[in-house]
Amino acid sequence: MLEWIASHRWWFFIAVEISFWVLVIGFLVMRYGFGIRSHRVFLWLLALNLLSFLALGIIDFRETGQFSTFQVVVVVALVYSVTYGPKDMKRLDRYMRLKIARWKGESLPPEEEARLLEEREKEEKRKYGRLHAREQRRGWYLHLLLFLIAHFVFATLFGWKTASGIGGWVETWIDTWNAPELFPFRKEEVNQISRIWTLILLIDGINSFYYTIFPKQKKHMN
Repeated sequence: MLEWIASHRWWFFIAVEISFWVLVIGFLVMRYGFGIRSHRVFLWLLALNLLSFLALGIIDFRETGQFSTFQVVVVVALVYSVTYGPKDMKRLDRYMRLKIARWKGESLPPEEEARLLEEREKEEKRKYGRLHAREQRRGWYLHLLLFLIAHFVFATLFGWKTASGIGGWVETWIDTWNAPELFPFRKEEVNQISRIWTLILLIDGINSFYYTIFPKQKKHMN
């Protein structure tokens, strides 16, 4: 059974992705279109959906015995769900709220309009200046945390290759950059993922802290 799932993993991935958006949009339609507010059921189904992504990655690794592009895609999907996903869900929630109200020919209650306006103003403020810089830093801190957790898991599963102290470890890691079979883990495929992820983390960090030094300014129309 697991072998069959692994051989059709991309189809399962697409099915899980489609079911995720059907679940989210269906929940919003029920919430704002029919007034059904079953938050707990939705959260449990959403958690089950995300666990399905994780399960597909684990099954693929178990059956193939090596890291693959599919598992990287699964990791990216899960990282997005944890980092940028909640913000996008808030935007979708606001859009569906307004859209469904228009479909029904209804106007939102004054307190709802005020809350929407407040949300828009807060979101607009977070696009510029210190608030934007802080958001960027927080996003990178979360990225760094996921990076460290993943590398701890890699070390637990595959083991570190020893080096003398922190300085020696960093020096060895730099020296073996073009030879991923040597360091830092005992599996070449994992080392390749580590190198790619490290570059992405550094680029993300430079981009995030750039706005701390040079805050993004709102362009004023003449």
